Amino acid sequence: MNKLRETTERPEIHIFFQNLLDKKEMITIWQVIGGERRIYEALLKQIQDNKIIFELSSLSKNPGEIPTSKKAIYVHGDYQDFLFKRDNFSLSNNLLTTTIPPILKLIERRKHKRHQFKYQNQHSIDFMPKGDLKRDELERSTTNTTLIDLSTEGCSFVVSATDVVRFPMGESFVITRIGGKDLDLDENAVVMQTVYYELYEEDKVNERKLFRVGGKFESPMPSISLTNYRNDLAVTNKLKEKYNISSFCGYSFEEQEKIVHDIFLRDEEMGSILKSNLESLQKLVYMTPTMKKEFLSFFPVSDLASSMRMCQEETVLKFLDGLTESLIEDFLHVLNEPKPVKMILKAQEEICEEINARLRTGALVLDERSFNKEV
Repeated sequence: MNKLRETTERPEIHIFFQNLLDKKEMITIWQVIGGERRIYEALLKQIQDNKIIFELSSLSKNPGEIPTSKKAIYVHGDYQDFLFKRDNFSLSNNLLTTTIPPILKLIERRKHKRHQFKYQNQHSIDFMPKGDLKRDELERSTTNTTLIDLSTEGCSFVVSATDVVRFPMGESFVITRIGGKDLDLDENAVVMQTVYYELYEEDKVNERKLFRVGGKFESPMPSISLTNYRNDLAVTNKLKEKYNISSFCGYSFEEQEKIVHDIFLRDEEMGSILKSNLESLQKLVYMTPTMKKEFLSFFPVSDLASSMRMCQEETVLKFLDGLTESLIEDFLHVLNEPKPVKMILKAQEEICEEINARLRTGALVLDERSFNKEV
């Protein structure tokens, strides 16, 4: 069996099901009842908002038996060897309706361990066409990219619809910088060849599309360390030392992912809302000191601290950076108090609405290379 990876990225999951709908490929749905597997062939017929509707083509393998809502269903198909489980569904004639899963398993394309990067963290990766381009000429060739994952054998990143044409299939590029760190451009240069690109996210209201580009390295990178290209640990330790913080100030990337995953399993709607809110709060790290002061005039420190209880350490510490000692002390006092998830969600609601409103108007900068600019 192929090795599978697990994704909770909503844009990737929604695009996957749209592609599955277009392919019109037969898939398999099964239930385990009394120790036996009941198998049904089906076709994805429709996507309605957050619902997916399958048409059961035949029950011939299980004469007289139909899926029972008392047991979970498992859905599998050849397309990317996908697999997911749903505990709840409805059945009308031969149409089975369920919700889009928050967790989807797909075939692992990489043979080597990949390091994941959240799109919201905005870690860039810069390229230049393979050739004799000098480093001082790089600025004109830089494309606005956001790193998604990285391994010793390859990487994937997100670009706009305008920029995706700069990475034609089979073309080779030299990687010049990862997450702000310059790479060698001599005989040890890392050369990437484009092997695929696919739609990553589509905003039909604003007519905006993002594409995910995948690349394979011509020669494996010698080694990869998260701290080399994702400076989260170095940044958090430096800020803790700067403000003499020894108490709880947020979770690691892995801890946060596990918490959200566990909440998903207990309550999908709550987990989905929490994931969306945490993505909005992540954008606070791009606020300038002036923006922070203005934002604090809108919301009490206690509300902000409650809303950020489940945020990553890096998010919390970067937001606190530049604030007064008294504000930091008040913030951490509230942050350290354990709170029910519902209370955290209530605190997040108004704050996330304000963040997203500022994002729409351009008052919040989301490019790490524009962090120091006043807007």
